[in-house]
Amino acid sequence: MAPLATRLITITLVLSTFTGFVVPPAHNPVFIEVRAALRAPVRARAG
Repeated sequence: MAPLATRLITITLVLSTFTGFVVPPAHNPVFIEVRAALRAPVRARAG
């Protein structure tokens, strides 16, 4: 799971750099969706 998350974050950073506009992670819809998707399995496992 970690390599996938790292890859997605890297892609997001690269795209942000190319566009010259860096969106704060807290307000980045893509980051929010990815974070939610990563948390769902953790919640299922934990509870």
